[in-house]
Amino acid sequence: MKSINKKRNKRKETMLAFGLLISITLIATAFSGCTQNSAKTTISLGGSTTVQPIADSAAAAFMKLHSNVTVEVYGGGSSVGIKGVAKGT
Repeated sequence: MKSINKKRNKRKETMLAFGLLISITLIATAFSGCTQNSAKTTISLGGSTTVQPIADSAAAAFMKLHSNVTVEVYGGGSSVGIKGVAKGT
C-alpha cells in the first residue's frame, strides 16, 4: 500500500512541477513582448528533478526565441519549487 501511495505522490509532484513550468513559460512569453527594452532578463526555475530534463529542453527552446532572456533551471526536489513560489523567487 505504501508503494502505491509513493507512486501517487510522485506523480502528483511531477504534474505540479510540470504545470508550474508551463505556467511560468506562458507568463514569461506573454510579458516578453510587452516591452521594447533590450535589457537582459533572468528567469529561475527550481523544483522536481524528475521533470528537470523537460524543463531544461523548454528553457533552451525559449531562450532561442528570446535572446534577451536567460532561463536558469535547477533541481532540488519539488519542495524547492513550492518554497520558491511561496517566496516569489
